Parts: sequence; C-alpha cells; structure tokens
Amino acid sequence: MKIPCRGGDTLYRKFPAPCYQRQVYRIVAVGFDGTLSYSDSMAGAAIDTIPPNRAIIHNATVLSGTSTRIDFTGSDSMDTYDYVVQRCIDGNWNTAGNVLYNGPGKAITFIDKAVNTQKNHLCYTVITRDSCLNAALTDTFCVIQLKGKPKNLSDSINWYAFKGYNIKNYFVLRYKGQGNWDTLSIKTGKDTGNFHAPLPCNVPVTYKIVGIEKGGGKNYDVRFNNTRAF
Repeated sequence: MKIPCRGGDTLYRKFPAPCYQRQVYRIVAVGFDGTLSYSDSMAGAAIDTIPPNRAIIHNATVLSGTSTRIDFTGSDSMDTYDYVVQRCIDGNWNTAGNVLYNGPGKAITFIDKAVNTQKNHLCYTVITRDSCLNAALTDTFCVIQLKGKPKNLSDSINWYAFKGYNIKNYFVLRYKGQGNWDTLSIKTGKDTGNFHAPLPCNVPVTYKIVGIEKGGGKNYDVRFNNTRAF
C-alpha cells in the first residue's frame, strides 16, 4: 500500500495499526522528473497497553418473558474493535452477544432473546475491546424481576430493585385489556413489594412495574408477570 507524503515530511504515523503484527515499511522519494530513490526497509509491530474509553449504558429493560433490551452509547476511542455484552443470570456471568464497532459515540441497542425474564434475575454489563483486546467495562445494570403469590382473595407481589440509575418511584400497574393499564399503587424507589386486595376468586390478574428515574422523568416498563388470586 502506498501512502503519499509531502516532500518536506520526515515523519509518518500509522494509526490505528494492527496490534502485535509485523509491518514492513520503506520510503520512496519521487523526483519531479519521475526519478525514484528507495530507503532501506524497516519492520515493527505496534503495541497497545492503554484500554479504550468505555461505553455507557443508559437503560436496561424487559421487553417480554423471553427478551430484554440494553441501550448504550459506544466508545469514542478510534481503535475500538467491538463490544461484548455480558449477561448475569442469577449470579452466573456469561456472554450474551457481540456488537462490532461502527464509529465513535454511536447509539447502540442490543436485544437479548435468550433469557427467561420471569424465572431469572438478569444483570448486564458491556465490555469495550480495542484491536489489541484491551478492555474497559461499563457499570452493571439489572432489570427488575417481578414475582407474585396468590393469597386469600388477594395477590402479594414483590420485585428485585432496578440497578443502574436512581429510581424515584415504582408504579404498580394492572392490565385492563386491549393494551390499557391501571395504576394500582405508586411506591418509593426503595420499595420492593405491594399487596393487592380485595380480588375476586380465581380471576387471572396481570401486573407490570414501571420505574421512573430520579430527576430524569423517564418511564421504563421494566417487568411484567401473571398472578392468580384464590
């Protein structure tokens, strides 16, 4: 590959360069009459011990009983190679997927379709890797896992608190049908449970929790579950 330089240049910097791969260079001087003069050859391998700037997760939310959504802003480091989305299932970490770098600071959405959101407590972090596989981790975000127990003419629901940003309030919603929800209760950001009574016997009830970010005013549907009263 030929890289043109000006006649007065005495320095060239290749960035980004392949990491730990031997590259051979030489200089060719071109006269005004087309005469060529060659330098000796020089070989070198670029090293990199500095990790890239990390990505930033903005939100993690449940979409359905089998999927979640992670929204994050990619790294602004030019030598970023990819993003590894790590998933924690009930305390056990594994890789949920990879997203290749497509430019600095891009808004990225990752959909995790290999989960059971009703059975498992799920957390996520994103690892930013550069071309030399130096790594930088985001903060950890955990979606809410809502659970319910039928009681005598009532339902008792509780949930794992959201982790990632400060929650001002949790809204406990009940499904009315045709895409409509009623607000049953408004809880503080520290609450993790709600008791719903009275209820008719053996009538299914669907609940959902909506978290509102403290100071941000953003609503996120973070969990739903079905429960049945006695």
